[in-house]
Amino acid sequence: MPLVLMLRAAKPGEEEYAVIKADGRDDKRLALNAIATTVREWTDVLAGDGKDVVNKELELTVYRHDQDDLTLIDLPGLTRVPLKAKGQHDDIENTITKMYMHYMKPEEAVLLNVATCMVDFTNSTSLKLSQELDPKGTRTLLCATKVDQRSRSLGENPQGRGRLSLPCVLCAQPQPARKRRADAIARGSQQGACVFR
Repeated sequence: MPLVLMLRAAKPGEEEYAVIKADGRDDKRLALNAIATTVREWTDVLAGDGKDVVNKELELTVYRHDQDDLTLIDLPGLTRVPLKAKGQHDDIENTITKMYMHYMKPEEAVLLNVATCMVDFTNSTSLKLSQELDPKGTRTLLCATKVDQRSRSLGENPQGRGRLSLPCVLCAQPQPARKRRADAIARGSQQGACVFR
């Protein structure tokens, strides 16, 4: 289900808090440390406790001090094959694709694609949708994750064989046992900034 996260400035002297709401439920004010648990609970109630995807918005507004207004919409990952044992419906790909199109279409939307470097993501469905809706790439960004775990077969280009011309953020979580590889990635990330422009 889409999670609409709105970050807003709290009024001076007011404590920081959040408000969660969804169709058919009363708004609920909550402490910041209760956000994760409450989002999971409401998601289970609205979408079921399995892994099915429903097109019902869950809206979370977080009020913090020194916060600029920003709205983020977190969409489920694209799935082609339903996991029936987890309760997913047969038409899950169509449901998610319609969701993507609805939220990606407005011209003021920035399209942030999160993709793992564990696969050649130049063939990513979300990137293809972004390219369809934003052919010039003026509002499309890429966040490449697991750079530190990527296969050597991808070579020095974390995007694989294809070329994309997008601003990109490379995300790695190096561990002490992977120090040499993390150092190589740190050096490569400087090159990566050029590759992705």
